[in-house]
Amino acid sequence: QEMVNRIRAIWNRFDLQLDLPLIDLQHIWLIALVVRLEQTVTELDVQNGYLDDLARKTFLEVLTEALDFSLQHFVLEENLLAQMEYPELEGHARYHQRFIAGLKRHAREFNRGEADMARRLLKTLKQWLFNHIAREDREYYLYFKEQGKDTRAACQTAMRERHFNIRPEQQDLYYSITRQDRTEAESVSRESLLKMVSDIWYKYNLKIGVPMIDMQHLWLIRQVVELDYAIHHEYEARREYFNAALADAITYIKEHFSTEEKIMRHFDYEHIEEHRKQHRHFVQFVQNRNEQYKAGDEKAIFGLLHDLKEWLITHIAVEDKKLFFYFHNRRPEVLAFSRKCAEEGEFIIRRGYIKLYKTIVQEGPVTDPEDDNESANSEVTRPGAQDVRALHDDPDHLNIPATD
Repeated sequence: QEMVNRIRAIWNRFDLQLDLPLIDLQHIWLIALVVRLEQTVTELDVQNGYLDDLARKTFLEVLTEALDFSLQHFVLEENLLAQMEYPELEGHARYHQRFIAGLKRHAREFNRGEADMARRLLKTLKQWLFNHIAREDREYYLYFKEQGKDTRAACQTAMRERHFNIRPEQQDLYYSITRQDRTEAESVSRESLLKMVSDIWYKYNLKIGVPMIDMQHLWLIRQVVELDYAIHHEYEARREYFNAALADAITYIKEHFSTEEKIMRHFDYEHIEEHRKQHRHFVQFVQNRNEQYKAGDEKAIFGLLHDLKEWLITHIAVEDKKLFFYFHNRRPEVLAFSRKCAEEGEFIIRRGYIKLYKTIVQEGPVTDPEDDNESANSEVTRPGAQDVRALHDDPDHLNIPATD
């Protein structure tokens, strides 16, 4: 179950679903193999910087399976793109060829059994896979959608012609990750969610004026609202949602703190050490809740919610607000630096972040649903098909208002 929660957290956070069932199924299985490699690296028995024979053998077995399945997936995907007459097929296939060549090269280098090589290989694999699905694969999905292509029928034909088999465990994992019968806790109505997020944002005046940081803060508020909603429901739904929320919180913390601290270091923020110390304390809070929950204490759910709320009020509204005043006269420089880091892949910009930011910050406070029918009819819980790379090219693509 822990592994499934980790896969689901990655799937949702990177917004990897393309609504092409066969392709989604294979993408989920590739992510599962990456998670298995993660677990293997975590459990590696390292001696003097090298892996022992058993650890090396285990890692190579999972890596070989990932390589073999990637080849199978690429054949099916390229066959599908050819059948659908995708104009960028040749370029897309080159991405696949470079990935396979790189993975084989890393695998040969890993044969020496160096532990650091195993970690670098895993990092490379994760970055390529998630970026490729979220960017290049989404491009062909959007193209087919715009052209009105019947992608589901094409998937079925491609599968028949290439004789691909779906293993029962792959199908089970697919339905577990993309299940349609979501719990009530996972499907908080858009209207209520936006209203609560908006109320918190404006009540505590949480805007920093650095869009990259503001987007991430808004996402944390959303997590708090959804977790608060989940707590009031039955035990099974609450437990399942908490597992996903905890995995999401851990991923969020790593990304957000890294973003914030990189900006502070670059602009010589005078209170950076104290700020980093508070970050470390919060990481410890979350780790403690994780251990508490693993030990069977359900109070960890309520404790995590309390910690997140406390963080919103005491850290973001007070400590992070100091950044607002520090960056006030350097906002163009901060925007340029943020854009550069995003272009180089050092900052991760989720499409969900952007849509939530536009709705809450740029469009102003959210009114009650009955007073805002247009807002109530647009989707937010699962981000749409916006190409976030436009933000990399021009931060004003979002019409981000200047700080007062």
